[in-house]
Amino acid sequence: MTLARILKDLTPPLLWRGLRRLRGRPATPTYQVVTTLLKLTALHEGRFAAVYDAAYPNDPDTLPDGNMLRLRVYHSYLFAEIASRAAGDFVSVGVSYGVTAKVLYELLIKGHERTYHLVDPFVGREGWGYCQDPAFVMAQFGGDPFVRLHQAAAPDAFPLPLSNGLAFVDLDTGDERADLASLPYLIDRLSPGGVIVIDFYGRAPSTEQYDRVADRGGASIFILPTGQGVLIKGRTTPSS
Repeated sequence: MTLARILKDLTPPLLWRGLRRLRGRPATPTYQVVTTLLKLTALHEGRFAAVYDAAYPNDPDTLPDGNMLRLRVYHSYLFAEIASRAAGDFVSVGVSYGVTAKVLYELLIKGHERTYHLVDPFVGREGWGYCQDPAFVMAQFGGDPFVRLHQAAAPDAFPLPLSNGLAFVDLDTGDERADLASLPYLIDRLSPGGVIVIDFYGRAPSTEQYDRVADRGGASIFILPTGQGVLIKGRTTPSS
């Protein structure tokens, strides 16, 4: 093992990135909680990048670092793309400034006549990064009648007027209790091939409660490096 390798293994990541900057080498991007040496070109070039880069400045908490939410939103887009083959509506539960919702709309919903439900009470503590202006969010969708706002907290917003079940749900309440109370309804209405992305899954004190709710609904949750949980319904619901 070379001396350089030994020093790198012993040096804290932040200091190592600083040394790389001093040497004129580009720093490794950090996507909130994920750092990688791999070249994630699709996150920074192409259609996703163009839509995301136009959307993220709407959320003041993401400024000036555009990478803060980039990987999380890309994951939501990835699984929404997969779920778009399933029947049913799209739902974002917890919208705030609408960054993820705007990306999914532009890439998967716009022009396809699929209903997109936005669920958010638009209330929160000042200075905690919550959007309190639903008109600001809805203006991003140009009055599209297929985008429907439900100004209420989960699970109080349910049931929703679904046309044919649920294809995809982005569950981002930031509240474990709201997530757990919402999941039985969402899982029950999830179409075959549908997906639920649970943003708070890896940040919760324990994932066991989420797993138990999923198991009762005949579903499994897989965790991503960002801490997002991906719920896939496919197993037969256990008999009582």
